[in-house]
Amino acid sequence: MRRRTSATFPLCTATEIARFRDHEAKERSRATANLSLKVLRVCLGEAVRQGLLASNPGARVKLLTSTNESKRRAFTLVEIKRILKACGDDEEVIRFGIEYATLQCEELLREGAPGLHFYTLNRARSTTEILRNLGLARELTGAQSVKSEFRDLRI
Repeated sequence: MRRRTSATFPLCTATEIARFRDHEAKERSRATANLSLKVLRVCLGEAVRQGLLASNPGARVKLLTSTNESKRRAFTLVEIKRILKACGDDEEVIRFGIEYATLQCEELLREGAPGLHFYTLNRARSTTEILRNLGLARELTGAQSVKSEFRDLRI
């Protein structure tokens, strides 16, 4: 295989990559910065394999460590059964889900998440209630749809 390291390629140093990682962490989150760094490492690694670069400068940049561990975890099956039994009917299960999701969203925003993204699957009631609980919803008037109400919402 012919090496092509003489090909024109912008200078990319470990220092520049670390600066990019730090910017991502500041503007988004540490997890996003680490993911971006991992993707960049893979891309630069492929450039090395193809002979476009002599070495991978991303490999010399360390991932950021988390400042604190998340307190969130998945419910166990026993906990889910206990919640369903305590709720009694479907409406109470929905109300529990809305309250629990609101707490999760509050934690995410408090910890610096740049925003929230919901998949409603054409059932916007729970999302609307969560946004109201967070103080982020504008009340709907007349025939406005939820889709048009929240389309341009920036958190």
